[in-house]
Amino acid sequence: MPPFILKSKKESYSFFPNEKTSVLRSNGKFSIIYKGKRESDGTEVIIKMLHPRLIKNNNQRKLFVREYLNSIKSEFIAEVLDICQSGKNLYLIREFVDGVSLCDYKKDKKMVAAIKKAGKEQISL
Repeated sequence: MPPFILKSKKESYSFFPNEKTSVLRSNGKFSIIYKGKRESDGTEVIIKMLHPRLIKNNNQRKLFVREYLNSIKSEFIAEVLDICQSGKNLYLIREFVDGVSLCDYKKDKKMVAAIKKAGKEQISL
């Protein structure tokens, strides 16, 4: 089966919505998250789709678009790269960061302590 292609004004992205290996998480309360790629250079990206049951909810659509419009630029946060619409579905394209999830990070007390210590050492320099 060929990939699903999303096109925005800036770029094209592809992913396989029907393959379990493409889904990074199961259906969440507000969105479904896929791993995809930017077509121009093959860079891996995260494709976040507003959950289909929320498409008709104007407040949820506005919140989803606001996530794109108010995105924060920081080396510590995965950047929101683009926004796309295909049919009635809305998609946010985010930078893919391979690493520990925030949930896992919070569970690992040793990692939290090490990062806090490293941060204090940098601040005191």
